[in-house]
Amino acid sequence: MALVGRRVVLFAGLVVCTGCVDARLIRPIEQGADAGQPITEEQAVAKAKDYLATTLKDPGSAQYKWLGIRPASIGFIPLAFNKRVNGYVLSGLVNAKNSYGGYTGFKLYQFAFRNGLLIQIIPPDSEL
Repeated sequence: MALVGRRVVLFAGLVVCTGCVDARLIRPIEQGADAGQPITEEQAVAKAKDYLATTLKDPGSAQYKWLGIRPASIGFIPLAFNKRVNGYVLSGLVNAKNSYGGYTGFKLYQFAFRNGLLIQIIPPDSEL
């Protein structure tokens, strides 16, 4: 592969990974740390469903099991120059139909919020 081709592949890989957050990078928040303005679970669920409606193949088929919202320290947020950010994390299991009309099985999604804004989506790593 030519040197230019290798640079393009490397650049593409970096661009793809800048939006990635490993779910293990979500940690409990330190005692007394500022998590920003609180968001209710109902508000977070509504924003999470709005996001999923734009990404799932058949959002109308989605089944949800919400696991609650909690204060957390979220690691490596690209918009925060890859620093840790305190906020709130909503966890939920989502099962939706794929292109073939079959359900994919429940998968864990995590949604990070700061001051009421959805700042990061942590997509499923594996089926549960």
